[in-house]
Amino acid sequence: MIASKYMPFLFPIPLLIYAWARKTGTAWRIGVAKWFKLLSLSIGAFLALDFVVFFPSTWRYLFRYMAGDRVGDRASSETLWFMGRLYNNLVFHYTGGTPSWFHLIFAAVKLTPPVAILVVVGLVMALKHRSFATGVLIIWSGYFLFVFAIFSGKYGRYFIPLLPCCFLLGAYGWVQLSRTIRLTGRRLALGLIAAVAFGNELSASIHHAPYYRLYISPLGGGDRQLDYFFPHCDYFDAGVREAIGWINVHAEPHSEIATEVEWVAQYYATLGGRTDLTTEPVLPKTACRGGNPCYVVVQSGRLYSHNQAALEFLQHTAPVHQVSVASATPVQIYKLNAGISPFPDVAGRPVTQKLEGH
Repeated sequence: MIASKYMPFLFPIPLLIYAWARKTGTAWRIGVAKWFKLLSLSIGAFLALDFVVFFPSTWRYLFRYMAGDRVGDRASSETLWFMGRLYNNLVFHYTGGTPSWFHLIFAAVKLTPPVAILVVVGLVMALKHRSFATGVLIIWSGYFLFVFAIFSGKYGRYFIPLLPCCFLLGAYGWVQLSRTIRLTGRRLALGLIAAVAFGNELSASIHHAPYYRLYISPLGGGDRQLDYFFPHCDYFDAGVREAIGWINVHAEPHSEIATEVEWVAQYYATLGGRTDLTTEPVLPKTACRGGNPCYVVVQSGRLYSHNQAALEFLQHTAPVHQVSVASATPVQIYKLNAGISPFPDVAGRPVTQKLEGH
């Protein structure tokens, strides 16, 4: 996470846990000198492993990205498809921003039902007992959710720092449930609960291997809801390599590829020996504007506000090729004749020319 996403706002968690330790009277004490050593080692390890933080280009990228500018192949309108609609998904985009309960829904539909239930039981018990150990879990999860209730930018991968806490809460709930059962049946109860929880996790993993991210819990409607909850986080760029491979074989010389991942597309085109192909982002001024046959790569995980008009236009015809991943179809390829753009023209009128084969 640190290598690709800077999250300094999570830094206070160990400090808050230490303050809780002092309040609950534990013997855990750290002097000022020890704090200095710990912080120095942490910062030193971070800078050694992630030295690009020293590059001015890193900070220019960060500031431009947070401002919503177009940076490389990152679109200028950073949005996220969540539960059937688009939300603004930059950190400080509070108008129409991704809902604060995003990660709660993520936990509900990405954890298997027995584990999700155990996490809820564990959280209730932790709030009830409020010992030092349970306080650690409450502070950990509470602070994380508080931060992302303030910040609009959210992704499924941001849940990673909270996942260990969920499993610890689930284990705590497992133990607490067993204590409500008579002593003679406690071991059997522990074993049954563990078997059900582990069995569900194992079954879901085997069923979805190797595409584990495509799992949606029965609590969320199962796999048929894959395109509803988190398509950006679940699909990401699955199928793009295969899509560009198909274009490499079938595209005319000097064809264009309009895609949300132009650098990736260019890489796979070059790898396939098609250096004549050009790639461009799916934007009104760039998509299919080169006067050549154009292949538009539409990804379920790349639905944004800036490409909605193009996707609505393309819905009126059938794709020339689709890429399947497991039981899902995350990528569709549309072919446009030379001179046709998937966007309305400069005067705002819809494009009326027929697509290839129609």
